[in-house]
Amino acid sequence: MKGKEGIVRRFLSYLRPYWKLLIVGQIIMLISVGLSMIFPWVVKDIFDTIIREGNITSLKSLIIGLFIVFILQGIVSFLRNYLFSYVGQNIIMDMRNEIYQKLQELSLSFFETNTTGDLVSRMSNDLNLIQVTITKGIAGLLRQLFVLIIGTGILFYLDWKLALTILVTIPLIVLLGEKLGKKIKRISHRVQKELGFLTNFLQQTLTGISIIRSFVIEKYVIDEFKNHNKSVFENTI
Repeated sequence: MKGKEGIVRRFLSYLRPYWKLLIVGQIIMLISVGLSMIFPWVVKDIFDTIIREGNITSLKSLIIGLFIVFILQGIVSFLRNYLFSYVGQNIIMDMRNEIYQKLQELSLSFFETNTTGDLVSRMSNDLNLIQVTITKGIAGLLRQLFVLIIGTGILFYLDWKLALTILVTIPLIVLLGEKLGKKIKRISHRVQKELGFLTNFLQQTLTGISIIRSFVIEKYVIDEFKNHNKSVFENTI
């Protein structure tokens, strides 16, 4: 448990320099969620206007309103994505600098027990996963949390019985997500390990291309590369 808390604290330390941007991002996200909630409501009013009232004048106004909401939502979504991507890329840059500096300080014995390919994989693939987690995972999770809170409020306003029925399913969804999450975590570790093997194999074979040509083992290394590549593909799928 302490290990997890340490990882969270370490991760938050990377977020700290960009807290102002993150707050702005949260405000923009709230606006985005609010607009997404307005969108179906306007559509509902459009259908009510057509089917129940046949009011063409009101319909035109509603369609214009829907178009404005659509444009605003697009602008707000762009700003939200840009801000979280900006923060994510900055954090990855900080991490990459820190890792490279640490590598320069490590003893030679470390490099004898760890392959170059694995280290390169961690500098590229692992950091890319962290960047995706920041820009899409965390941002997406927060957005869905806002949607859940605001959407639940709207549901209770419209029909409290229907709202309660929907809320009953949430514990089941959380339980399923937790079980699937553990399985996905194990597979992700395998993917990263296989990517390390693949990167290391690529680095070794390209460095030793003259030896491969001398011993005429091109077919062997191609088959080996294909096997590693297939393993990465299967685990990723």
